[in-house]
Order: sequence, then C-alpha cells, then structure tokens
Amino acid sequence: MQYTLLSFLAGVSAKLYDDLRDNKMLKSYRNRDILEILKLFHIGAFITLSFEYPLYFYIIYTVVLFNIIGDPSCYKHVYERSIVITLLLFIPFLDHSKIIFPPIKTLISLCIILIITCFGAYTESTYIKEEFSLRKLLIRIGGFFWTLFIYYYYKGSSNFMEIIQLYVLGYLLLSVMMQTYSVLKGYKL
Repeated sequence: MQYTLLSFLAGVSAKLYDDLRDNKMLKSYRNRDILEILKLFHIGAFITLSFEYPLYFYIIYTVVLFNIIGDPSCYKHVYERSIVITLLLFIPFLDHSKIIFPPIKTLISLCIILIITCFGAYTESTYIKEEFSLRKLLIRIGGFFWTLFIYYYYKGSSNFMEIIQLYVLGYLLLSVMMQTYSVLKGYKL
C-alpha cells in the first residue's frame, strides 16, 4: 500500500515539476522552493521504489531514454540532465535478487507493453514540440486510458507492474489536468 501511493505521488511530482518549470501558462504559480521540494521528493521516491523493485528502475529509465532519443532538448535544465546520468550510479546497489521474472506469457505481454510505451514516448517527443495544445491533450488522455487499462490488466497479478503503472497514471493524470487548464486558458474560453 505504501509503495502504491509513493509511486503515484512520484509521477505527480515529476509532472508538476516539469509543468511549473516549462509551461508559460503556469508561470504565476512557479516558486523556487516548491520546485526544489518536488525534485527532492521525486528523487527520493524513485530511489526508494527502485531499491524495492529493481525492474521499476530499469523500465522507467528505459522509457525516459526513449523520450530523450525522440527529443534531446526535453531535458534541458541542469537537474534534468544530471539526474539521467546520476541515477546510473545506483545500478550496482540495486538488489537484483528481487527481480523475479514472470511466466513467459506475462513476460511477452510485458515486452509488448514496454515497446508500445517506449514508441509512444519517442513519437510524442519527436512530433509534438509545443508545451501545450489540443493535440497533446488528446494524446495524453489516450495515454492515460491506455495506462489505466494496463494497470487493471495486471492488478493483483504483478505488484511491480501496478507500481509502475501508478507512477505513469500520476504523471498522466496531472498532465491531462495541466493540458486542459493551459489549452482553455490559451484559448481564453
């Protein structure tokens, strides 16, 4: 239970940091102290979850790498660039004995889901450069429902997949909310 909430909040903190930092529609809410708190919380949560679920680290990190490959400028701030490299220093300290590979059928479905998710991260970061738009909002809504489907597909059968999906759900839920706010404010509706 504690890890599910931590994972969801880690996803929320990652997205909130990103939007407060980059989205001009949220400039009035930007606060240096809040940004530091969000960074520290995200790092602490990510490391805590990675020590408990080493595959969490590898899967989230892989999706981040595909995002970077799609748009190398998406990690433009010093914190963002340094965390991508610094987290690699934790690999020797992860308890790899906690990695339990599922049955082959589950492993195949996991690989397909990971490929689709990485493709989505790469494609979005390659083709959607604007910070907010109706197109990006619709893609994030689709991603949210895809992730919700995957969450319920694995619910009760794979604890670490639930944890990963909760991170993504936290990130995407806040993204949908911020995209909606920014699009509506941008159109002055």
